[in-house]
Amino acid sequence: MDRKELEDCMHGLGQVYGFYSKEFDDVQRAFWMQAIQGVDPQAFLIAVRQYTREGRYAPKPKDVLDIMERDKPRTADAMTIPVELGNVAPKHISDAWRYWLPKFWGKETGGVMGQPEGSVSHEKAEEMLILINKEAKRVNNPDAIPFDYKLVEVWQ
Repeated sequence: MDRKELEDCMHGLGQVYGFYSKEFDDVQRAFWMQAIQGVDPQAFLIAVRQYTREGRYAPKPKDVLDIMERDKPRTADAMTIPVELGNVAPKHISDAWRYWLPKFWGKETGGVMGQPEGSVSHEKAEEMLILINKEAKRVNNPDAIPFDYKLVEVWQ
């Protein structure tokens, strides 16, 4: 973390302390500077902003570092879910997820894995979106569908 990034982090913390009507003095500043050595400054500032939505009192380093750990991006290996052979989704549900998941992550493919680009019609894509919304609701996993793709008629 360079000097400007460190100052940005300290400024952000000062703002949060002010939000909680607490003084951000030199002792606290020095303590925080030691505590956040080596962290990603952007992730730190995001976690500090998130803390204002979750915390009840002025933050302590562990509070913010815990948010950073909880919210850090996961690698593909960390997101691999072991599946028992007898518990595989039916093909139509699997195809729907394989079509929409890349779109959730901003990777427009236009097809389903193993099928050419543009092989899914607009109507079929809508059917698949309804299906995965219903499936996510059935298994009580609303976080599986990003907000922009949640269908009101399914989730109400």
